[in-house]
Amino acid sequence: MVYFFTFLFLAAIVAFLWYRTSKTPVLPESDIPVIEPDKGVLEQEALLSLYLEGQIGDGISYFEGIEPEDRTSKICRIGFHLYIKAKLYQKAYDLQLWLKAQGEYTVYDRFNETVVLAHLNRRDEANAVLDQIEKDIERKPQNFNIVKGKWDEILLRIKEYDLLCRFLDLFVKHGTMDAHAFAVYGYALMKTKRYEEAARAYDQAVLLGYKGKDVKANRIYILIHLKQYQEAIKMAEECIQEDGRDKWLFMGKAYAYSKQGFYSEALEVIEQALVRFPKDADLWNNKGYDLLCLERYKEAVIALDEAIRLDAGKPFPFNNRGLAKIRLGLLEEGLSDIDTSETLDPSNPYVYAHRGVYYLLKGDKATAKALFLKGKSMDNDIRDIDKLIQQAQ
Repeated sequence: MVYFFTFLFLAAIVAFLWYRTSKTPVLPESDIPVIEPDKGVLEQEALLSLYLEGQIGDGISYFEGIEPEDRTSKICRIGFHLYIKAKLYQKAYDLQLWLKAQGEYTVYDRFNETVVLAHLNRRDEANAVLDQIEKDIERKPQNFNIVKGKWDEILLRIKEYDLLCRFLDLFVKHGTMDAHAFAVYGYALMKTKRYEEAARAYDQAVLLGYKGKDVKANRIYILIHLKQYQEAIKMAEECIQEDGRDKWLFMGKAYAYSKQGFYSEALEVIEQALVRFPKDADLWNNKGYDLLCLERYKEAVIALDEAIRLDAGKPFPFNNRGLAKIRLGLLEEGLSDIDTSETLDPSNPYVYAHRGVYYLLKGDKATAKALFLKGKSMDNDIRDIDKLIQQAQ
């Protein structure tokens, strides 16, 4: 009996399914609607994929192959970042102008405009855009979340410290600074020579639990720039005792001595550091600089040769070796080194000061004086710069 009822139940289900299927119309294959994917979305996804995979050249070729009338705002924003990666800053800026003309300009786009203007060395215009960003945020505070989090990725990387300070001021104003943000703020303030503010920012970073090893060395350098040399030396010694694996602690201590004119003491600290870090180009450069200041020019050249051998991409060893050679009477060799240093870093004020020594020894006091004054205008702390200017009178 149980089997009979089970059979009837299954038969009823089969009959019901047959009935439903027979009532459902089957469309001919030609009548089935085909939904075409949106072309712009496909291009956007393909472009983004190339960008994320680091295929910048292919990405630019793909972007430029899209007809201008088919480029959406989102596609153009990806194109902007491709151009930035490729250092094609004028093309990136032209895209920003296009977006602005479309009337689709957001706070995010204004921030990108600030970045590309900074790359183009149009800093006054970049600051004007930041003024507008600040007004946008004051008018609509939720706009802050659009740009929040991009500053350390971009402005810090391109070394736009003044703009970075201005941008972080917005963080302070909106009360959204965490420990890392205060550490970045301290670094940017230090690079813009706002040392007392930098010290306060680093103190706040430590208070909030920042553990980065950079904070110790940077606080030492801040004390040096505030001319609190003994405090800097004491802090360096304490930090070295606690953890002597950071070369910058040794370099900070040596710098505190050299800023007071105690070059023998500075050299001793650098020698101690080289025992621990024998293949560090920065330490060999510092050794060469201290020997240069002690007028031990031949030894300075040997140390600076080693610094350049270890890392030929750093400008300071070339600049220091150039001056050492000039002091040894090897004027043209020295000038060649200074030229190389300028190629590596055109913004280095010591290039002008050391080149001025070359012209001073050549008897061209007018050119020497102009170079000394140029160097001093860029950095008033160049060693003996006032004395050199006096010699060029």
